Formats: sequence, structure tokens, C-alpha cells
Amino acid sequence: MGYDVHNNHTTLTRRRNNYVQKRKWQRWLYRNNLLCSYSANCFFPFIVGDFVFIMLGVTGYLLNRFYISSYSFPFFTNHFNDLLAGIIFPAYINILLALHRKRLKGYIIPLIIILIAGLFWEYVTPLYRHCISDPKDIVAYVAGTFVYCTSIKLFDKRIKRIVDPKKQETVQINAKNE
Repeated sequence: MGYDVHNNHTTLTRRRNNYVQKRKWQRWLYRNNLLCSYSANCFFPFIVGDFVFIMLGVTGYLLNRFYISSYSFPFFTNHFNDLLAGIIFPAYINILLALHRKRLKGYIIPLIIILIAGLFWEYVTPLYRHCISDPKDIVAYVAGTFVYCTSIKLFDKRIKRIVDPKKQETVQINAKNE
């Protein structure tokens, strides 16, 4: 029942290596603009933006389900809901990441996530549910995510100009110099 110095040192080394490896990944993601972290005072508008995207997607789905698809437009009948899923899914992921003060940023990671999810939904799900696989749905998921990423990039630029304290200080300093 003695104190094992070697075992304790190995455990501490393993924990430190895991922490260092995690930090390397986080630095790589931040450096390549794939993940960003905002301070608490300017994080709220981004969550509201994602919530608005989810509400617009749900509204579009309900309109399509009960009104538009009854007119037999082929795109609205077959792929519009998949396009909306491509918008809603990354917004939902960003809201979940907001609990850890993180956010998906850019195009690469959200497109990879939706591509993996789309492949699962279209090729694995038909194995255990009675549904039909359609490769065009994956294209609709990716297109919806591309629309989301483009829109959120424009939205983020506007919100950062309004909320970012560093940019506000720069504007105030420039206004005093003129």
C-alpha cells in the first residue's frame, strides 16, 4: 500500500501529453480560422443569429409541408426540405458549441460534418428504416450548408463591427484624430 512514485509520474505525464495534444489541435483550428472563440460580452448576437436561422428553416419546412409542396413543384416536393436541413444542422451545432464558448467558422468543417451526416442519412439509415436513398439529397444538404456558411460569414462581419470593443476603440481614436 505504499506510494508509487513511478506510477504517479506516468499518470501525470500522460495527462500533460493529452492536454498538450488537445491544445495543439485547438491552436491549429484557430490558426486556420476553422474554429473561433468569442468573449462572453459579444457571444450573444451570434447565438441569436443561429437561432434565427433555425426558426427560418423550421418556418420554411412548415410552409413547404403544408402549402408549397401541394402545388407539385419538383424541387419543393423532393429537395427543398433537404436544403433547409443543410441550413438548420450547422446552426444547431453552433448553438451546442456556444455552451463551450466555441463556434464553427469558415466552410471546411461545416461542409465535412454535413457530408458525413448526409452520407449516414442517405446510405446507412435505409438499412434499418423503410426509406429511399437519394444522392441528390446529399447535394441539397451541402448546398444548404454553403448558404448557411456564406450568410453567417456576412452576418458575423456586421456583428463584429457593432460589438467588437477593439474595433470600437479604433473608430473612436480615428474620430478624435480627425
